[in-house]
Amino acid sequence: MGHVRKVPSKRHTKLNLLLALEENPITPARQLARDSNLNHKTVLKILKYEKKRPYKMQAVQELLEDDSDRRVEFCDLLMTCIDQNQLSLEWAVFSDEATSTLKVHVNRQNCRYWAEENPHWMRELHTQRPQKTNVWAGIIQDRIVGPFFFDDTLNGARYLRLLQHELMPGCIQLKQFKN
Repeated sequence: MGHVRKVPSKRHTKLNLLLALEENPITPARQLARDSNLNHKTVLKILKYEKKRPYKMQAVQELLEDDSDRRVEFCDLLMTCIDQNQLSLEWAVFSDEATSTLKVHVNRQNCRYWAEENPHWMRELHTQRPQKTNVWAGIIQDRIVGPFFFDDTLNGARYLRLLQHELMPGCIQLKQFKN
């Protein structure tokens, strides 16, 4: 007495695995293993045999149509100020900011795209999201300043307020430039 059930052949399982990967090339190898009832190492061997390699996604900043013009305009303004001795780079602020959102995003460190050739996979990231916290820090001369936390979007007005009231109150007179 017993049961007779049809066990899928290795070829059939391998074909299903490759079809699943074709449908969604960012499926993690462990998920492919679970879905096809195979060992994780077996899945990796199949992918290697089929010349599939894992490629990491590259996150790039979304560029808008007028960004290039605005950057050139800023550089022209900066060079004019330096040439007319209205600005000293001694007081240049080198800064960076990071944004943490409450929405679920792809974990860029652990996400792979399986393909025979590098697809140069990129995703444009929109930096202006609701439910987020911004952290800003900078370097002025030999000092690290910050971190400063913002619950709202760090826009031009908030950045100007940060410079005038937090970083260098009374030291410099900043003008708000029109975009």
